Amino acid sequence: MWRSRLMDSSRLMDSCDYVNFPSGEARLKIDNLIVIGSYGQNSGKTTLATTILNMFSDRIWQGLKVTTVVKGKPCPRKSGHCGVCGSLDTPYAFVRELSRSSNKDTSLMLKHGCEHVYWIRGEAHAVNEPVANFCSVFSATGNNWILCESNSIVNHVQPALFVVMKTDQVPKDSAKAVLQYADYIIDSGNAADLRCVLDHIGRITRAVD
Repeated sequence: MWRSRLMDSSRLMDSCDYVNFPSGEARLKIDNLIVIGSYGQNSGKTTLATTILNMFSDRIWQGLKVTTVVKGKPCPRKSGHCGVCGSLDTPYAFVRELSRSSNKDTSLMLKHGCEHVYWIRGEAHAVNEPVANFCSVFSATGNNWILCESNSIVNHVQPALFVVMKTDQVPKDSAKAVLQYADYIIDSGNAADLRCVLDHIGRITRAVD
């Protein structure tokens, strides 16, 4: 049922608005997409996501998590046992979150107000198409917004806002690759940083009305 709602990719790409970044690569501009990235684990990105959902509950939110799988390289989680890479037997995969009772980030996004939450995981060369198709389904009309947790998605799109949560860790490779595109790099424990981000979201979400 989910795949039947996705636009044909050739039609979609012909109608997209692309922006040329300093690297010279064109990326898809998505005006109702807010992305939260991070230096690494336990950065507070899901706490920020749920804060946004609670504060702007009058908006219609769709949740998205995007994970890029790089086969043949060390696990970015260091453990090597999470199964994200090893279980992927197609270029990309969709998983819809149905539970509101677990502590997973996708479950918490659903619990705190997203209408739908999906996890897209795939090889770096393959995630552009499913991300673009997902965003085309939930286009920028009225109060409809997409809240995404990811670093790698910003290699393919220009969101309305990109926030990176910093930690004391050295940024992981996926974060280093996209830091140049961040609108804010903030500390989750800094109330002033958080207020700036929330004020910004308040302004841009009103602008789409």
